[in-house]
Amino acid sequence: MKFIPENSTDSFQQLGFFVIEKFLSDAEVAQIHSELSRVQKDVIPKMPASEVYYDQKGDRNSLKQLQRLHVHDDFFNTCIF
Repeated sequence: MKFIPENSTDSFQQLGFFVIEKFLSDAEVAQIHSELSRVQKDVIPKMPASEVYYDQKGDRNSLKQLQRLHVHDDFFNTCIF
């Protein structure tokens, strides 16, 4: 199975990105969504503030970025390593 599309170099040169269709299955995407919901509820509150960034400080609904999530959560650790 070839993961990188034939026209990926051209697309990257012209647009700065390329698309890989069906890189993850629907079931894998659903699992990641579920795990992210769990992380938001159970993991983020225990993470150091220096590793959690919000668009609007103090507004937990404006989550922007997480640093080192793989250190704090086994599921995302297995995604990386």
